[in-house]
Amino acid sequence: MCGITVSWGFIPSWLMLSQGRESLGARGHRYQRAASDKPGGRYRGTATATWSITWTAPALGDEGDFTETRATAWTAWVGEVQVLDTN
Repeated sequence: MCGITVSWGFIPSWLMLSQGRESLGARGHRYQRAASDKPGGRYRGTATATWSITWTAPALGDEGDFTETRATAWTAWVGEVQVLDTN
């Protein structure tokens, strides 16, 4: 290796979970009913993450940044929902 060092870092700048037109937010979602009435008995959605990436290569005098977005489909089986009534 010619003594060249490349350093990079990345921070997830945005994460969104969605089900169809409903946005679930980045911190999770509490299901209020089982998925038994959904196709295949599962909730379905998409997780989308956007990354802002900055890199430097000091020995080459070069640097840059770019944004990368990835989306992945997900399914979740919810078989039972429990409720705690404190009244």
